[in-house]
Amino acid sequence: MKDKKQELKIRPNTETQVIYADKIINFSAGPAVSKLTLGMDAGPESMTPTITLILPTLQFFEAIQHISNSINNDANLIDQLNSAMDAARKHYSEFLKKPT
Repeated sequence: MKDKKQELKIRPNTETQVIYADKIINFSAGPAVSKLTLGMDAGPESMTPTITLILPTLQFFEAIQHISNSINNDANLIDQLNSAMDAARKHYSEFLKKPT
């Protein structure tokens, strides 16, 4: 018997939606499905939910594993992510020092 991953054929879809979000607002996982709510920055310490994805929990955690493996196998990407995180920490630190 073939593995389900080998049988899966992905067909191009010209109507795929692209969604941008500033942050993951909420996550919950259950035995059957997981929910991931994404949001947009709506001002100081305020987020507006924009979309909630509901996925089978098994597929969600397989995706997390795939993302983790992809990052861990790319030293250049790890360096870029670390640089981006350092820049974000510096920006956030400077933002907190500003008088309100």
